[in-house]
Amino acid sequence: MELPEETEPCKEGDHGKFEVTDRDGWARIGILHTSTDMLDTPTLLPVVNPNILTVKPSEM
Repeated sequence: MELPEETEPCKEGDHGKFEVTDRDGWARIGILHTSTDMLDTPTLLPVVNPNILTVKPSEM
């Protein structure tokens, strides 16, 4: 497989674009540009299953 080409830095107004800032093989670190913010990636998000209670509300 061939690695993707380098990308150009995003410009103001480039909403929904992903700017690659570093690579390691196929892995990428970058910035996701939205209309209101810039999000650094990778981003870790907590994922919860609402059907499994790990902490009771009374313990919070």
